[in-house]
Amino acid sequence: MPDEGKDSQGQEFNRFTLTGEWDAFYTALLKLRMINHDLNPNRGLLNQFKKHIERGIVILYNRVKTFSDLAGLLSSIVV
Repeated sequence: MPDEGKDSQGQEFNRFTLTGEWDAFYTALLKLRMINHDLNPNRGLLNQFKKHIERGIVILYNRVKTFSDLAGLLSSIVV
């Protein structure tokens, strides 16, 4: 599957750029989610990761329309 890491416009999708030193942790969480949804964690992991990121982008797009929306979102996660 040579193009599994590319999006529909041919852009490279590199999971390690996003996950860094936490890649093993995020991979384990994603595999657990796949198992819980009766998906084979040994097939299509990168595709599932991409779909997860895309869902998150859509959620953020719908929640953040102004700078104050962004500030409110950030203040709810800063510890």
